[in-house]
Amino acid sequence: MHLKENRPMPRTSKLLTLLAAAISLATPTAAFATNVMGQLPGNTTWDPAGNPWTITGDLTVPAGVTLTIQPGTQVVFASGDAMGSGANSSRTELIVEGTLLSQGSAGSRVTLNASAGYGVRVLSGGTATLDYTDVSGHSSYYGVYSSGTFTANNSTITGGNTCLYVAAGNATFNSGTLKSCSYGVYTSGGNTSLAYTIIRGTSSYGVYATAPISLVHDTIANNIGTGVYIDGFTGSVTVRDNAIVSNGAYGLRFYSPSTPSRTVDHNDVWSNSSTNYSNVSAGTGSISENPIFVGGNNFAPTTNSPLRMAASDGTDIGAVAYAGAPTPDLRGVLYTNTTLTGANTVTGDLTVPAGVTLTLAPGATLTFASTDAQAGGTNSSRVELIVQGTLLSQGSAGSRVTLNASAGYGVRVLSGGTATLDYTDVSGHSSYYGVYSSGTFTAN
Repeated sequence: MHLKENRPMPRTSKLLTLLAAAISLATPTAAFATNVMGQLPGNTTWDPAGNPWTITGDLTVPAGVTLTIQPGTQVVFASGDAMGSGANSSRTELIVEGTLLSQGSAGSRVTLNASAGYGVRVLSGGTATLDYTDVSGHSSYYGVYSSGTFTANNSTITGGNTCLYVAAGNATFNSGTLKSCSYGVYTSGGNTSLAYTIIRGTSSYGVYATAPISLVHDTIANNIGTGVYIDGFTGSVTVRDNAIVSNGAYGLRFYSPSTPSRTVDHNDVWSNSSTNYSNVSAGTGSISENPIFVGGNNFAPTTNSPLRMAASDGTDIGAVAYAGAPTPDLRGVLYTNTTLTGANTVTGDLTVPAGVTLTLAPGATLTFASTDAQAGGTNSSRVELIVQGTLLSQGSAGSRVTLNASAGYGVRVLSGGTATLDYTDVSGHSSYYGVYSSGTFTAN
């Protein structure tokens, strides 16, 4: 029997075969229209017609190549790695060495479901931009791990061990949410900026930074551990215009009282279990009292919220702006001239700011509750009526006004404030005050 000789394949045929193999790995086939892995051979666009696009093995966007994901597209990371490569040979990765553009919209978001995978890896030299994109990560791994250039707008990362890990490069996260991870943000290098971002429901830290970071207009709330932890390193940190509230350990904690250099101002850091501040002072314009959110996971301030117009730029502190929701009871800050009649209960510190007048009509009563729902002021457990503007208590001989502060702290007239009481009966707590004035006080 004669065996036929295996002749060498011509060079052109070899190149065509290799190209065909690469395309078969990185693009869908007729039999598996949505399965992708390997390396993209050129600029590629995914659209909803292929939903769900399933990454069955590590998929690499090489340098010089752009992967564009259109609105409404769904991407799923398979539970095993058919490529057996990358940072984790048993978990699928979307590896960005070139450019990833996830172009969701407000009405048609992109979904990257990596709950069974390793996550999105943006390597040095790579660029990823996520708009209106929802990323879910595996509980032991990442939503996004970046050492390149990463930008997210109006996006959400949830469910990973670390929602966003920044190892190097530059990362910017704007107007989005990081939630239900162990770490919301963990930085070990590079420069990170978060603005108008909500970080909630993490099991360890909302923010853990060992490299420069800027936190401006964020809401970091209801995390099981510390809200913001800043390690000791050379560099700078900005913490400004944030609501850091109701976290299970520290609010804002620096490892060192001196490094890194820091700018901290105009924050509401309140009701954090261990302490609000550690190794750092509150800074100019900061407050510490109940922000009076709408409630649940709606972090918009209500009508009397002290967050309103209290930021360094004159807008609202935190990630979400006031949208008209009312405060359900009498506490917080009165931003407009107000007249009270009849019986009223002050459930927490009530502030009359400069330029505003609170008028108590004849016959009106104000009863101070026995606990302070604002948990702020001079005494965080007793209710105070704080006058920075004008208080006019306009009782008459036949219809007196009553201020019952027997369970509260009393009326505080601050420097620059004015209080005028006519035909008014004030009762104070045995340990505190009827009226405490460092402003202008008149009683008739």
